[in-house]
Amino acid sequence: CVLIAALTAVQRETPDRVLGRTVAAAHTLLMAPNAVALAVGAGLLTAVDVRPLLGAAAVAGLLVAARLNGR
Repeated sequence: CVLIAALTAVQRETPDRVLGRTVAAAHTLLMAPNAVALAVGAGLLTAVDVRPLLGAAAVAGLLVAARLNGR
């Protein structure tokens, strides 16, 4: 998992005296987008049926895959 690798790298490269603060900041930066996405998704589900949202997510996933494939 990318998150595990990122947090391991942070722990390995950070001096012991600031490890706690650095890991806390890294956790916030890595996990906050997930919490925001969950809140936005829940809000969208109250306003829109799930089928168009699944279609939009599929299209977005395909666009990202095509972009990453072109690198």
